[in-house]
Amino acid sequence: MVRRDARLSLEDRPEPTRRSGQVLLETSAALVGTSADGMVVGGMAIGLIREGAGSLVPGLRAFVHPTTPCRKCHACRGGAEGLCDKAKVRGVDLDGTASTVLVAGRQDVVIVPEGVGDAAALSAAAFHALPIAVFGGMAVPRSPIALVTDIDHDLGLASAHVLAALGWQVIVVGAEPGRRAAAGAAGAAVAVDRSTFPAFSDAVLDVSEGAGAQLLVDTTGVDGVVDEALRGRAARTRLVLLGPGGDPEAGPGVTVERPVPAGATDRAGAIRFVSERGLPDVLVRPEVPVAALDGGSVDDAVDRVVSFGPGEGSPAET
Repeated sequence: MVRRDARLSLEDRPEPTRRSGQVLLETSAALVGTSADGMVVGGMAIGLIREGAGSLVPGLRAFVHPTTPCRKCHACRGGAEGLCDKAKVRGVDLDGTASTVLVAGRQDVVIVPEGVGDAAALSAAAFHALPIAVFGGMAVPRSPIALVTDIDHDLGLASAHVLAALGWQVIVVGAEPGRRAAAGAAGAAVAVDRSTFPAFSDAVLDVSEGAGAQLLVDTTGVDGVVDEALRGRAARTRLVLLGPGGDPEAGPGVTVERPVPAGATDRAGAIRFVSERGLPDVLVRPEVPVAALDGGSVDDAVDRVVSFGPGEGSPAET
């Protein structure tokens, strides 16, 4: 617990009782504090279900979402739960997850795929969008391919690291050789040099179509990549928008189809909305340092980095 005088304390409490529609988990790992919520103890957690509900049966590993929307307001009923201004936050409005046993609503629990470690799942949890897209919101194909548009941003490199840990074949786009090397060290299969394309949007579109990516993670928020042309050409690709900062209403290069009310972010700076195509795209604005992830420093180097040439649509070693 965090006391009002900002001191930490360890407490013994009675084990919580699961109610109808809830699951009880034995916590295996919890994230303590982020750059957005430095004093929140246990906003996010991974655990093993002991008492389940519905398809969430005992023995499954699950990720507990850090926020719980009201699911009754206009935003929630319209599918934009991230815009709920009545959402409760774990570690603030709700009990934190830094406990040995945790109770959560079944709608706030997402199953973690086999083979995904706690560190990778919690890294994804730190910026919300990837578990929404990969764990719960889309059918993961047998040989999943993801494109991360700009690893020159820390959030892009973090996304590549997590997706690779989740078993995706990851294609990254970046201008800095050190960043491309770091992405390779973190598990990316293909690194695209954006400087070989006349326009960054051309690089993203050509590579996405040529590789057949099912998931496109845009981490720029500044380069104008996610625009109507991209949305039209990537109609079969699930979009996840991870803007590195700025005003979520007026941030350059990010198209938000629905007006975002002032202050309509959760405590971790996340905004969820539904696009005109009906896919639950996600815009997230936390500041997650790459150093918080397990390895993958930008100073790492790899001997082999592969690249797409302009318009080739197939990898070639460089």
